[in-house]
Amino acid sequence: MSIFKRIKTTMQADAHGVIDAIEDRTLLLKQYLRDAEADLARKRGRLQLVEQDLRALERDEKATATEVLGFELDAETALRSGNDDLSRYALKAILVRKARQRRQAERRQELTRARGELEQTLAEQSERYEALKERVNAELASQSGDGACGAPETVSDEQVELELLRRKAKSEASP
Repeated sequence: MSIFKRIKTTMQADAHGVIDAIEDRTLLLKQYLRDAEADLARKRGRLQLVEQDLRALERDEKATATEVLGFELDAETALRSGNDDLSRYALKAILVRKARQRRQAERRQELTRARGELEQTLAEQSERYEALKERVNAELASQSGDGACGAPETVSDEQVELELLRRKAKSEASP
């Protein structure tokens, strides 16, 4: 084996070792779990906002319906008394409120659709989150069982240096 090929192989092995050391699988799994949990929390927050908007819209719809009824009574009273100007005023107010009611109904449909989609997405993601949580916990449990008594082995830098020197001496001894 040529010296350059050996250097190349050694550098590749060292590069893979560095990447493996940087990529602590346990930390990555825990981070994935935190990211999934944060995404669920954001979606739950959006669902709460949509539900608040629906409650506010419901209050507005009730107020508008009350206003329409009031102007209906005013229009009838004005018509019976023969006052066309007041009748026109009440009818115009009714038409404006009816247009508002149509917009409110459209908004209700949009919010109801958005709530349904969010609830469905949230249910699906919650299931996937629970499955991910189980897999992560299983992986963490299997990793913790690798060392003696569940504790990972520790190696000092000096031990690594000694092993490196032994291997170098061994490789130089056998051509």
